[in-house]
Amino acid sequence: VATLTSYHFDRTKGYNERNFGLGLERSFGDASVSAGWWNNSRSKTTLYGLFGYTPWHLGPVKIGAAVGGVTGYNCGAKVCPAGALLVQNDWVNVAVTPGAVALQVKWRF
Repeated sequence: VATLTSYHFDRTKGYNERNFGLGLERSFGDASVSAGWWNNSRSKTTLYGLFGYTPWHLGPVKIGAAVGGVTGYNCGAKVCPAGALLVQNDWVNVAVTPGAVALQVKWRF
């Protein structure tokens, strides 16, 4: 997967929305695991590990949630908890958090 961009709901903070990064994702039916890195909204490197579960299907689109851990944010620990609503298909992941929407593209090898 390649992390590309995000859109932040609070437009006054001046967040970085060019969130380039790379990772790996492995799907197991409605479940997936992913790990990688991206340049976060505070222009720091974020390492991530996530578990996704997308039990609802609308044609080729799967809907669910992802949970896991991320680094590079101020939560009082080295690894911060993370969660998002997840919309995905074979080529795209869209993650919706309380503060932003993020986009990843995928390719298989």
